[in-house]
Amino acid sequence: MKWGQRRFRRVTAGYRGFPRPKPSGEKPTRRVNLIYRCTETGKAHSPSGKRARKFELIDK
Repeated sequence: MKWGQRRFRRVTAGYRGFPRPKPSGEKPTRRVNLIYRCTETGKAHSPSGKRARKFELIDK
């Protein structure tokens, strides 16, 4: 057996059950999907989504 399989068998042996809990809930950083739209022509394009913990739009 490979090393990872041996470790997994060692951890799950006996009454301990599965080695670690599954991560629950949402991810800490979400991908922000923006759409830039031209005010004159109405054309739109969206840049590649960036990851951000906090995102806010501020009107000038």
